[in-house]
Amino acid sequence: MTNLTAMMLVVASLCAAPLAWADVALGTVEVEGARPKDEDAPDPDAVPEVTIISARAPSAGVASVADLIADHLGVQLRSRGGLGASTSLSLRGSDGNEVAIFIDGVPLSRAGGIIDLSLLPVDGLDHVEIYRGVPPVELGAQAIGGAVNLVTRKGTRGRELRASAGVGSFGARSLTAGYSESLSGLRVAASAAYHGANGNFSYYDNGGTLLDPSDDHAAIRHNDDFDQLALDASVGAGRSWRWRLGAHGFWKDQGVPGLGSTGAESLKSRLSSSRLLLDGELIHHARRADLRLTADLGFERYGFTNAYGESVGNYGPAVEDSQALSAGLSGRIDVPWTSHQLISVIAELRLERRLSYDILRPTQSGLPSLRGLYALALADELRFFADRLGLIPALRLDGAASSLERGAMSSAASPPASDVFISPRLSARLRATDWLTLHGSAGRFVRFPTLLEQFGDGAFLLGQPALRPESAWGGDLGAAFKLSRRRCALELEATFFGRRTTDLIAYVPAAFAASAVNLEGARILGAEARAAARVGSWLNVSVDYTFLDAVNLSGDPGTDGRQLPGRPRHQLDGRVELHRGPFRIYYALDYVDQIYRDPQNRNPIAGRVLHAMGAAIAHGRFTFRVDVENLADLRVVPLPLGGTLHQGETTPYPLVDFFDYPLPGRAIYATLALRQ
Repeated sequence: MTNLTAMMLVVASLCAAPLAWADVALGTVEVEGARPKDEDAPDPDAVPEVTIISARAPSAGVASVADLIADHLGVQLRSRGGLGASTSLSLRGSDGNEVAIFIDGVPLSRAGGIIDLSLLPVDGLDHVEIYRGVPPVELGAQAIGGAVNLVTRKGTRGRELRASAGVGSFGARSLTAGYSESLSGLRVAASAAYHGANGNFSYYDNGGTLLDPSDDHAAIRHNDDFDQLALDASVGAGRSWRWRLGAHGFWKDQGVPGLGSTGAESLKSRLSSSRLLLDGELIHHARRADLRLTADLGFERYGFTNAYGESVGNYGPAVEDSQALSAGLSGRIDVPWTSHQLISVIAELRLERRLSYDILRPTQSGLPSLRGLYALALADELRFFADRLGLIPALRLDGAASSLERGAMSSAASPPASDVFISPRLSARLRATDWLTLHGSAGRFVRFPTLLEQFGDGAFLLGQPALRPESAWGGDLGAAFKLSRRRCALELEATFFGRRTTDLIAYVPAAFAASAVNLEGARILGAEARAAARVGSWLNVSVDYTFLDAVNLSGDPGTDGRQLPGRPRHQLDGRVELHRGPFRIYYALDYVDQIYRDPQNRNPIAGRVLHAMGAAIAHGRFTFRVDVENLADLRVVPLPLGGTLHQGETTPYPLVDFFDYPLPGRAIYATLALRQ
């Protein structure tokens, strides 16, 4: 072992020592459907491992990345309710901004804040990789709460044509088309997807009064319609020298139904968003080293219209437009040092620029805000004892230099600021027997505040130029049991995980909007368990369970030691699938425990149990699929009142999402797909 490797192991081990209480992801590979054949898919035996979800069967009910990953281990989605609503991702109790989102390993711009997963369609993707714990070092230190990599379809050796059309409840509609082929050595792929819905579903409205049932009534959710379009294309070629160019475009227009309370509906406010990402890579395979160069250029735009001053945003009447540009360049060299050792060196550079316009009040428009991000990483992958033991010590240096001028919400210019963080990591995997594998990982992460958090958007988020970066130590310890006998298979997995965050960036209410602030910190501990069984090729059963204890360590007497808002302590997902010839039927159960809306834990949102069913039949090139969500048509849940006067009593409360937005009742979707 080299001196460098030994030093990295010692440093990472010492840094991980305070984490004896912590633990993170199982690191197992979970595959829905056939395992993706993409040459860039993670190696199941690599450290850390990853959940892989096939994306080759989109439908009217599973149209976006949010729909695809919703019921998987450790995943929590937070939306504004309804079809196509803006949706953020939480992994193991993280905040949406703490999860890094990538397309083919290229980060989506963070200048614009949280990535809306409902904007990203399933069509055009090959598979999705979810890193719930310590992700690979090449996915950055800013993956403080995990990472998701969306891997697009590449050109195939033979021609592939596909198309689908779907309709469903609340005016849901979808059209998709895709093509891939190898032409004269070129691998070409292209896809297009449209999705939309009218919304306007009915829900239970308690009139904003918990103790007075006389004003309870059935209401219609207004202004939650949406239309969105996505285009994706890639072309590549080569063998020892391989190159690829990709383009990914997204557009969405949607109504804004209101903030927070079920009674704060708006009728005319609109939000439009668009995003374009161009990326390219050059890969060279040589006898002594592999070289990989990537470059990307991104543009994103958000427009918010509230000309009538409805109860959304912080200004009253507002017409806002914000734009962001980003550019990135990275290089990686992999050098096999010995037969059991691979050393990797990674360098990254990223620039971001954001500008916000106030069209109604031009004098309050912000000046450009600029930021540069840079990183240097070193990793050493070691495999011993016929690959039974794997270790990956790694070290990252991340820095950010910002030049933040006066924004729309600040009265004075902000001085230039820079921060540098060193992040050691260590991952390990031990295959104790052919049926038992032990996993462990630990590391440090940092998340620099986004330009949106520092300068706001003039609509939903107020600017805070003095925000500090948040950092965290995290780790995990788990085991996986796999047994296969003839036509049957059994998998059992369990993981303990933990994370301690300092200078946590959290959002607090401010008028009709929110503001990002630094809290002293937070501590997250939890456990995950999964059981899956297969009987022949006709029956699959799986159960996923997550326990989460997320505690606020702000030091504030009113919130210190309380549970972080929006984090359920218990979450369980179950699924049963039956296959017989061309027929398939499934049943799914989703249980989410009670959560709190506020840091003081005074305003709970009741837990829920949702059921879903679906069936599909394949005949030749055609597949017809029907999905039924919220099978029991649940719209009202019992909410505990608490307190000394109403101890043990409950009151009817509408079925809502984590942000207190009503959710629709039973929904039915039908999809007809063609593949040639």
